Amino acid sequence: MMVVAVAVCMGAMLAGVYASFYLDSAPAPTIVLILSAIFVAAFLRRLRLNAQAATRIAASEG
Repeated sequence: MMVVAVAVCMGAMLAGVYASFYLDSAPAPTIVLILSAIFVAAFLRRLRLNAQAATRIAASEG
């Protein structure tokens, strides 16, 4: 899990610095926006997986 966290942060850092160069913005806020987008994507994925699991459990019980 620690390796995944480091990889995600390194990827966000590189993408943020790269994007900030082309967007002509500050690197730190761009990195934070990319990390926020990753968090929202992971949260929505978990919600979808939980809903699918609940549907499967309800179908198997009833």
